[in-house]
Amino acid sequence: MLKKLLSYAPVQIISALCVFLLIAIQTRFLTIAEYGLLALVLVFMETTRAFVAQWINSSLIRLLPAESKNGKKELVTLSFQLLLFLIVPGSISLALCLLFSDELSIVLWGALSLLLLCKSFFLYFQELFRLTDNVKRYRYSVALQAFLSVSLTLILLSWSSSIVVALFALVLSNLIPCLLSYNVIPSIRSKVPSEKKSQFIAYGLPLLFSGVLAVLSTRVDRIVISELLGLDAIGMYAAFSNMLMGVMALLFMVIALPLYPELTKHTTCKVSLYKAHQNYLNMMLLVTVPATVGIALVASPLIEVLLGANYIDIDVSLFYWVTFSVFCMNFKAHFIDHGLQFTLKTKVLPYISAISLSLNVTFSYFFINQFGLSGAGYALALTQVIGLLLSYIFSKKYGYRYPLPDVFMPTLLATAFMALVVLLILPIVANLTSYISLLCSVSSGVFAYLFIHVLLNTFNCRLYIKKIFVNE
Repeated sequence: MLKKLLSYAPVQIISALCVFLLIAIQTRFLTIAEYGLLALVLVFMETTRAFVAQWINSSLIRLLPAESKNGKKELVTLSFQLLLFLIVPGSISLALCLLFSDELSIVLWGALSLLLLCKSFFLYFQELFRLTDNVKRYRYSVALQAFLSVSLTLILLSWSSSIVVALFALVLSNLIPCLLSYNVIPSIRSKVPSEKKSQFIAYGLPLLFSGVLAVLSTRVDRIVISELLGLDAIGMYAAFSNMLMGVMALLFMVIALPLYPELTKHTTCKVSLYKAHQNYLNMMLLVTVPATVGIALVASPLIEVLLGANYIDIDVSLFYWVTFSVFCMNFKAHFIDHGLQFTLKTKVLPYISAISLSLNVTFSYFFINQFGLSGAGYALALTQVIGLLLSYIFSKKYGYRYPLPDVFMPTLLATAFMALVVLLILPIVANLTSYISLLCSVSSGVFAYLFIHVLLNTFNCRLYIKKIFVNE
């Protein structure tokens, strides 16, 4: 499992760094109101992509590893056919979203439709590379997309800073890696057995509805903010949440992308599944818990470095609430929801997502009217905690046994020591530039965190370190 993780982690780290750079570029070239509008239209695009493509990828991840060689070919053909079929309805739904939001223009609709097309196929091809263990192609295409997203956005926004240009840069950054993946496209004329179609659709439809509802439940607050507070407010809020969602999602995906397909190979044996899921949880906690705490600790220099001077005056408590919310959101999606997936009870997920959506709308209207923009953070946090608890309760009801982590106490102690070190370092570096302050804080925190794990010999890490030096 560790070998699988190390095969994909480096390129995921590169991708995470590029997300930082992309947001930093967009927030510096676009006004706060323009960035708010960009965030709003991307909500429509991501919601549509959940309907068009994301459920297909999720179904492939769960079903493909357990199939025979012929069965895998059939599932890949079926999934590609479905993706092609749904692109046109997806583009039409984008036009309707823009029409009802009073933002409809042919140019904007065209740019969003192209982004929907290119991003859907790019992510689809990445899943195929990963599920077929084509590590080299996966690394190459992910790194290329990450580099292009930053470089093209910088070049094109330097030429003309507008929302459409920012979208076009994203289109190109997804299109070029897609064109280089043409040789993995299956034959769309191949016939797939009806039984295979029924199995795929039966598993995937609940994921389709839950995916659309999940995207709305985590982003509907932006629509409420735009209605109640205007585009400047949504620009501020979206900058925070986009940065945190992107970074936290990638941190979780560093673990989930390589290791989740390995988990699905154990679904026929409860004992081996429990052990594999426990190892998965251990890895996830080791990475995400200190990262979440660390991001919250360095909030001020992080905001100034990544988002720019226009965003430093906002209440930092909003940043803390959104950080906690995004952690809960990802922990639910990448661990708690596994209980429903492994028991094949994904039909419950749309109901949980629908409840979360209705709660987020209700809480957002109430808290934003009471507390302003900070209320959006309260609403999102409360919604995510309730959604997580509902998924856990239903999973337990259907008989899934969640593992307990082996590394909880070592991770807690190491994170606490890391937090102490960072809190001591921050006043010392406060008068330095925000870049140097952030670098010193992060490097000190990482060193402190790793030091405690070495001291506690977590996962017998001293033996691995000894082997490295002996081999040298």
